[in-house]
Amino acid sequence: ALACTVHQGPYEELRHAYSALLGWIEANGYRIAGPDREVYLVGPERGRDPARYVTELQVPVERV
Repeated sequence: ALACTVHQGPYEELRHAYSALLGWIEANGYRIAGPDREVYLVGPERGRDPARYVTELQVPVERV
């Protein structure tokens, strides 16, 4: 199983999305079961505003 969230904004702000996702994992009786992944759905391109970046965070989980 995966716990996932989507973050829109600069990479420097991903820590906020990770914090929320890890809080959800703990609050809902799961634990991390493997390495996390970042999927860059909309990333840097010439002239693109970092506020428009879209990154999906995926963390494998298992029930405690």
